[in-house]
Amino acid sequence: AVCYRYRGHSMADPARYRSKEEVDEWMQRDPIERYRGWLKQQGLTNDEDLQSQEERAIREVDEAVAFADASPNPDASELFTYLYADEEGR
Repeated sequence: AVCYRYRGHSMADPARYRSKEEVDEWMQRDPIERYRGWLKQQGLTNDEDLQSQEERAIREVDEAVAFADASPNPDASELFTYLYADEEGR
């Protein structure tokens, strides 16, 4: 799937370098929305199911963020742990 970033790179990037028409055109091609439409067209889901799944995903992400925020910072000695794998896969 080819995706398009609708917003700027960061909160400080208002993405004024794209026209509204360009963004609108890409929104029509959004693979997630197209897939949702296809699933509904095939009778595999409906708006209520999709809404429920989206709410569940948002809850899971919110819970993960809350867990991360509540967790202690790792010790500085762990800074390079799992940063890359050596030739032996460690």
